[in-house]
Amino acid sequence: MKWLWLSLGIVLAAAAAFFLWPTVEWYLFISAPEKDVALGSLSGLRAYVGTRSEEDVRQLLAVDPSSAIPAQFRYLVAEAAGHLQKYTHKSTSSWCTGDLLGEYPDRSLLASDIARHYRTRLFMLRSRSRGVVRIGGAYKGGLELRVRADFSGLENSTGMTLTDSQKAQILGTVREILLRRANELPYGTPTARPLGPDQLVLRIPGTRDIDRARSIVETRGQLSFQLVDDAGLAAIRSYMAGGQQVIDAAGNAIDPASVPNFPKGSSSIRGVYSLDEYGLEKLSGTTAVLDQPALEGRAIRSASVAHDPATREPVVNFVLTSSGGEVFYRLTSTNVGKNLAVILDGRVRASAKIREPIRDQVRVNGFSELEMQNLALVLKTGSLPVRLEVVSQQALK
Repeated sequence: MKWLWLSLGIVLAAAAAFFLWPTVEWYLFISAPEKDVALGSLSGLRAYVGTRSEEDVRQLLAVDPSSAIPAQFRYLVAEAAGHLQKYTHKSTSSWCTGDLLGEYPDRSLLASDIARHYRTRLFMLRSRSRGVVRIGGAYKGGLELRVRADFSGLENSTGMTLTDSQKAQILGTVREILLRRANELPYGTPTARPLGPDQLVLRIPGTRDIDRARSIVETRGQLSFQLVDDAGLAAIRSYMAGGQQVIDAAGNAIDPASVPNFPKGSSSIRGVYSLDEYGLEKLSGTTAVLDQPALEGRAIRSASVAHDPATREPVVNFVLTSSGGEVFYRLTSTNVGKNLAVILDGRVRASAKIREPIRDQVRVNGFSELEMQNLALVLKTGSLPVRLEVVSQQALK
């Protein structure tokens, strides 16, 4: 019996050590600057990696080529060996700094390998931080965002003039939606208070991730599925082949009327957005879509985040309402072989070929896992009735 209790104690101690190790490592072995970057915004993380990689390249180039490779750069031997495998089986066991640099005649490749090293580590820390037990239990710090409702944009798009009471009602709806969204995040209890006739102050304790905070404010949640206009896309490609541009840096159409053979009045030119290696949105292409939405977000009953069993990429599974399912079935039945664009707040974020009729369940990829979670959150908590602008932001102590 004594051995049974001893074995049980050892098992429980091992389990406790396993689950507590991320917390111990976080507080004792991770530097404060790295924690700040890992917990901060993705744009801040990208800037940090860029700065560190530039500094490391300069530092490595200043090392005596005949000396041993400095310890902090030994990981580059494996990176260089990986490149070498395509061409040779040269041994790397006795390399000096000059040997290492000799395998990087293109300094941009060296900077890229160093940047990937930092990026991988910081994303690992970012992920691991979710399992850290907060010492003291309190949610310290946080973010405060001052948000302005774009009532003029709503008036221009609807052709109506809003009264003060209508603006107050809309602002109240905005406040409720933002609180619902922020309450779904794994932080402290958020608060939101009005500031004047068109602004709110949103406070989210326990986070420094400004990208996540801004996303729940700036994403209206207007989701639609629209057919790609093949004729319009062909006209765009022909026009751009002559060196002409059809969209600006912000993804807005410059002048559709200037594109020969573009079907005006029934289609629109849209920017296509993808994600960079940091999970940040970037303009990556152009397409044309039919103006009439094939399916809108209100036809979606629920959304959940999963992973493709083959690729392990994040996907969102949409379950449609019964009426939405019927609409989508008719659409996909009559358009097999055509492309369907997924548009979020006016931006094409994914596109897929319709291979067979689909009734009530839709799977979409092309988003980062965080974006997938945000999209599911937005669909769950409702779309904003008006576009919001973050006027200012500050960290809370």
